[in-house]
Amino acid sequence: MQSFLKTPGVCGTGDVASVLETPNLESAKPGFLDRVIHRQYLGAGAGSVATFERAWAKLPRVQLLGA
Repeated sequence: MQSFLKTPGVCGTGDVASVLETPNLESAKPGFLDRVIHRQYLGAGAGSVATFERAWAKLPRVQLLGA
């Protein structure tokens, strides 16, 4: 994906490109798509995100429910 985003004519900015910079992304929990969704929520103005998923609680500004 990183190679594709670096292709001339392809816009490689934004949430996807930013998440791809995450160290050890291939084994990270939460994974790629969850991290993109998280960034989009926060970028849209959400002050925080609530979830039942423990992996999400590792991300900034996430509140774990039912713990």
